[in-house]
Amino acid sequence: MSSKYDDGSDVQYGDTIDFTSSLALSSDPSTIISSDSIKQTVIESFAHFYAYLSQSDKTPGAVAAGSLSLRMTGQDSHTTYEVYEPIFYYVLPSATYISGFSAIDSKAKVTEFQADDGRTVVQIDYSGTGEYVSTNSTFSQQVKLSNYADALPGSYGYLMYVYSPVTKLANTKMISDTSYSAGNAEAVEFGSGNWTISSASTFDQYSFGQTNEDVQGVTNATSDDQGALTQHFM
Repeated sequence: MSSKYDDGSDVQYGDTIDFTSSLALSSDPSTIISSDSIKQTVIESFAHFYAYLSQSDKTPGAVAAGSLSLRMTGQDSHTTYEVYEPIFYYVLPSATYISGFSAIDSKAKVTEFQADDGRTVVQIDYSGTGEYVSTNSTFSQQVKLSNYADALPGSYGYLMYVYSPVTKLANTKMISDTSYSAGNAEAVEFGSGNWTISSASTFDQYSFGQTNEDVQGVTNATSDDQGALTQHFM
């Protein structure tokens, strides 16, 4: 619909619009046979994000053990599926490391950083792209995870946050620790839960490295000869 009325004034949320239709015969247009009217209210569109955890392997050392991503909104509360230029923040379970990404637009900037508590955060940033992200797709914005070989049995928490500068979100739980969102105090939580590590029936030996190009320990470390001298090998 138009954002302005014919007189140039702005259409406001809460304004009502009346639609009326009438039926008459062409031979007697002055006689109304039937009529109907519908009143509609202008509302602000809003989207609703849901998180999806997929874990196929709970064994220490398992590669491609699962992922974190969006879950389809479906019929849950929303008026639009499209969210403009969102920024996602995935706080990863501490027993995991990143093994890949999927269903992320190439225009988005994907980075990793460490929160104040040492946990790894993946930031998927659509700022400045002019792109919309749909909430009507499961496995979108997917971060694939593998289990550390030395992870102990137990439950490891994860958190997922999102921010959009334009689209209103039905998610209302504000972030409390902004080290999870690179200082963005306007991010809201849309997912939380636990990643599980179970006892392994056998034990294998693995090697990890964390050099000046790695946020966390990985099986294939990458180092820049112009970067910091600190290197860790496990």
